[in-house]
Amino acid sequence: MLENLDLRSCEKLEYLPVEMRNLKALQSLQIRRCNKLQWPEPQSKHSNWLSHDNILLELVALKQLNIDGPLKILESIHTTTTKLNMRTLDIGKLSSFPTLMQSMVELEGLEIVELGPRIRALPSWMTSFLQLKNLTLVNCESVESIPALDTLPMLVQLKLWRLTSITKLPGSFTRMGGFPTLGSF
Repeated sequence: MLENLDLRSCEKLEYLPVEMRNLKALQSLQIRRCNKLQWPEPQSKHSNWLSHDNILLELVALKQLNIDGPLKILESIHTTTTKLNMRTLDIGKLSSFPTLMQSMVELEGLEIVELGPRIRALPSWMTSFLQLKNLTLVNCESVESIPALDTLPMLVQLKLWRLTSITKLPGSFTRMGGFPTLGSF
């Protein structure tokens, strides 16, 4: 049973087959530099291909997702009622924060590389990731503010790289008792 699927630089790959939903043991999915990969609408002419609005919901064992490029996998699922047991999420080139992310309360690692120019602030619901141990934000140049992350009780590593629009960190970053487990900032 396949547990890890790593698709990198598959430059001509356009769709993933509908049979991918049978990968019930898949724990790690990496999709990098597959620039032609797109997700057809459910009633599209490609009905034998996996539609974007259920791929993650059917991969029930998925714990790690690394994805970049023009993919709309996360942005297309508009639900917060489904709880994903995702442990690690590594995403790039987000134009908005997907609603689905709010339900990923078991996240232990989150890396976001490059946020779109319209995202000026990180959402406050990020402070509900109580299991989060590692948070990395890179090339989020339009972000002007971040929430009070010092309330994350398990946070061990915080990396904020090239957030060039932030002029001030929240005052809570320096409060007594904040970041109880932080080892690296």
